[in-house]
Amino acid sequence: MTSYAEDKAALRRAADAAPVLSGQELPGNLDENAASQEILVIKAWAREGKYYVEFWLGYLTGERDKPIDLVEICGLMATVKALRTGLSKYLFGPGARLNSVDPQAWEGIQRHRILIELSYQGFWDEVLNYHDWLAEMEKTDSQPVSRMDQRAMVRQKRKDTREIAELYSQHAEHLLAVLKEIIEYS
Repeated sequence: MTSYAEDKAALRRAADAAPVLSGQELPGNLDENAASQEILVIKAWAREGKYYVEFWLGYLTGERDKPIDLVEICGLMATVKALRTGLSKYLFGPGARLNSVDPQAWEGIQRHRILIELSYQGFWDEVLNYHDWLAEMEKTDSQPVSRMDQRAMVRQKRKDTREIAELYSQHAEHLLAVLKEIIEYS
């Protein structure tokens, strides 16, 4: 499996996704007429969000032979942070677009909010800790380290990678259920 850091198309696509996932730009090829039909915008955003949730799920839970690196964790952080902003803008926030289109649907989707917020927080904390640890390691990369310390770091990176993948998988399960519900909304 090509690593995320080596996959230039994945790097570009993830960078381009942040404005769409956060709700700063319209998703897909929506024109001004579609933008006036809020439900089309919400559904297009949900499809885009689903794509990225599944995209990262594949990278994190696929056949990994290396721990998550700094480039990969930064891309994951950017995507998940933008998606969280979009969730608030489109689905969960008090001024969410879904609330203005269909208040009953908005109230119904709120049943997912707690699970998503809890799974997000645990996942986000783990990702931030791992990111900070990798950044510190990179700063001190030129300092001598014993072979045993190197071995312990490699083992810890693999353990952290497994934990991050597991937490993301749980978070993705909740997200995908919500996004599927929105995509199938009629």
